[in-house]
Amino acid sequence: MAHSITRLRVRTSPRADEILGELARRLNVSPIWPDDAGWAQLWLQFDEPSAHDAVITALDETAPDWHDHMAVVQSER
Repeated sequence: MAHSITRLRVRTSPRADEILGELARRLNVSPIWPDDAGWAQLWLQFDEPSAHDAVITALDETAPDWHDHMAVVQSER
């Protein structure tokens, strides 16, 4: 089965932490924590385009304000 890594650029805030927690729950993955530089990554069992779409959809369903707190970064392939 294909897998991919989706990267998030996270602005540090309590709201961003809430969104990441709900995102992890919706995607049924381990808790998501940004590193000290503000990057978080998710390993998903999808090909890259499907993973990207799944993350965006889950974020849209989780919080309409997610764009204010983080960005999904496309892989450079």
